[in-house]
Parts: sequence; C-alpha cells; structure tokens
Amino acid sequence: MAVAVQGSRRPIQQEDVIDPVERILKGLEIASNIYKVKEAKTEVEKIKAEAKKEKETSQNIDLASKGLKLQDGKVVEDPESSVFKARLLKTEPKEINPTVKALRDITLQAKVQELEEKTKKAEFDKTTEGKIQKLGADAKKRYDDNIMAAEAVNGMAAALDKGNNTFSVFGQNDFTRNRAKFKEAFGRMQSGGAIGIPEGKDFEDFAPSLTDTKEQAREKLLDFQRILSGRSKTLGFTPEETGVVPLSFKYGSKEKPKEEFKVLQNGKKLKKVPGGWEEVE
Repeated sequence: MAVAVQGSRRPIQQEDVIDPVERILKGLEIASNIYKVKEAKTEVEKIKAEAKKEKETSQNIDLASKGLKLQDGKVVEDPESSVFKARLLKTEPKEINPTVKALRDITLQAKVQELEEKTKKAEFDKTTEGKIQKLGADAKKRYDDNIMAAEAVNGMAAALDKGNNTFSVFGQNDFTRNRAKFKEAFGRMQSGGAIGIPEGKDFEDFAPSLTDTKEQAREKLLDFQRILSGRSKTLGFTPEETGVVPLSFKYGSKEKPKEEFKVLQNGKKLKKVPGGWEEVE
C-alpha cells in the first residue's frame, strides 16, 4: 500500500512496515503456490508450527503465574499449581450446610457418649460390686460362703476375747452361735452343697472346742483367717474389698498384756486388774 506525502512537487510513496518473518512467510507462500515448490511449503508449515508453539509457551507461562492452565482450548484452574494451592490456603472455609453440621454433631455426641459409657463401665468393673456381677453362678456361691465363714471366724474370736466359753449349757452364746454359722458356710464350701449331720460334726470340729487349750483355739482361728483370706484373693478380692478383714484378737496370745496404771489426786497409784483397780506401792 502506498501513502502520498503532501508538501512536495512529486508524490512520494511510503511503504507500510512489514515484519521480516511475515515477509519471509509471504515469500515462501508465493513460491509454494506459484512455483509449486514442495520444499517451500514444508518450510512454511514448520515456521508456523514453531511460531504457534512459542506463542502457547508464552501464554502457558503467563497462565501458570496466575494458577491457571489451558485444557481443551479453555483456561481453567490448575489444582497442581503452587500458586493455586497457596490461594486455596488463604481462602476462608465455606459455611457448612446446616443439615451436614447437625449430622456431624450428632455423630460426635454419640461417640463421646459411647466413650463415657465405656469409661464408666471400666471404672465400675474395678469396684467390688462390679467384680461380683462378673462372677459366674458357682463362683458367686463360693464368694458368699467365704464371706459368711470369715465373719463367723471373726465372731468366734471376738466372743472368746470377751470371755465366752467354747460351749454353752443353756441355749447359745456368741461363740457357739458363730461356730454354727461357720460350720454351715465352710461345709458348703467344701462339699459344694448342703451338708448332712455327720459332715456337719466334722466341720464343727475344725473350730475351737472344749478340748482345745487357749493356744490351740487361737491357732485354729488364725489358720482359718489365713485360709479364707486366700480364697477371697483367688476369687479376685482382697479382704478389704469384701468388708471382712481378719480380726486382731488377744485370746490365747502368749504376749504379756500391757499393764495399765493411773495416779489419783491424793498421789495413790492404781493398777488395772480384771474387775477394777487395785492400789500398788
């Protein structure tokens, strides 16, 4: 195209500025179309492909800097881009759907409740009541009989300490009543059920009797305290957990009882003796 330049006697034509690459391409196209030069056409296609590739590369670099990419001829977000990930981290979370939030809260509450119930059950299982509930029927019977026998042994020891005899002419005293209780409980433990009269007499003889000395009676009671405590532990209970701790008693002890004294206001010294106090020098 030519443009006339004013101000001169003779019009001067000025050509448009043409890109060198375009000029070459144009020339090659002419050579291809007019002269049917195969090599020229191939070169045209090659140059066009390189130009297109260079353009796409430049465009991709620009898109990548924005966290975007070309996909099927469209500009879309690129999840793998570091720019996209950084932008995503800065994006405030969207508000959760109320229904979804309610379901999540219900699920969370259920899990918390389940955990609390498991914790409570585990704590309860450690208690005496919890341990008893876990016993089988036979073990529960042995536990009850063991408690009954241990209480009876403590009862016999306490009765002897307060002066009861191992026999009673009229009715029963505290010792004979506890001995009968011991015979029943210990007999069931040994036989696994109800006991007959002959067996009952044998089990009764295990307890202190009229023919035993004080020391022998004491040893019998101490032996049974140890036996019954051991059986409680076999069932999984300490004497403290059963509530029946072996009683400490003095009957038949070889230890000399501690003497007790007191001084009156007039200066007289008294010593405690069975039935009261007596003056000592």
